[in-house]
Amino acid sequence: EGRRYFDSMSRVYGIEPGIKHYGCMVDLYGRAGLLDEAYEFVRSLPIKPTLILWRTLLAACAVHGNVELGKHV
Repeated sequence: EGRRYFDSMSRVYGIEPGIKHYGCMVDLYGRAGLLDEAYEFVRSLPIKPTLILWRTLLAACAVHGNVELGKHV
């Protein structure tokens, strides 16, 4: 549902997402345990991912015990 709202920002309302929006999405995926989706989301961003985005994903990997993905991050 969060992804739907995120996508509607630009599609419906003409709002271009900023770095904080991207961070919220990574956090949302991470809290939901959707770590692969979070990783792909970060990799597909139209901007260079910040260290904060990577750290958010790494923290989610630690919470969910995904050591393998954490090594890639």
